[in-house]
Amino acid sequence: FDSGTWTDDAGDTSPAKLSASAPWSIQPAGGKTGPAVYATGTYTNNLCAALTSPTLSVQTGAALSFAAKYSIETSWDAGIVEVAEGPAFSTWTRLATVNYPDALGNTGNACGFPKTFTGTVFSKTNAVPAYSASNYTGSLEAYAGSDIKLRWRIGTDATGTGAGWWVGDIS
Repeated sequence: FDSGTWTDDAGDTSPAKLSASAPWSIQPAGGKTGPAVYATGTYTNNLCAALTSPTLSVQTGAALSFAAKYSIETSWDAGIVEVAEGPAFSTWTRLATVNYPDALGNTGNACGFPKTFTGTVFSKTNAVPAYSASNYTGSLEAYAGSDIKLRWRIGTDATGTGAGWWVGDIS
């Protein structure tokens, strides 16, 4: 790969690099380009779980790209991409530049995600896995020259679940 590009395809072409808190895991099928994919599977209620990158050094013009498909309880449960800057990586904020498709209509999820408008989260009950993954992107330009970590975090409320969230082809 290009020396300026970091990639992770859940282990299809090189070792998987993200650290996962349950129920996130690597699944041998369900990816978009290759078979392997990071996935939550059918998740539980009152869940707050993350899939976290190692430290990444951001260059000028950098952008995040990933493939995802999901079935996350509409308006109650949600997934977001977050970023934290080094060296402490202690303050996580939603990466607002991602082309999110959905809104979160209600509060009360275990991660404490606020109620939001369309284009701010992944939160929709979809027919899974009978549809293909979509590509999502987000600018990292604001972090040029910094070390960051990225994480895909799912937050769920006390009732109702979904088939989960699949993430792969990350660069």
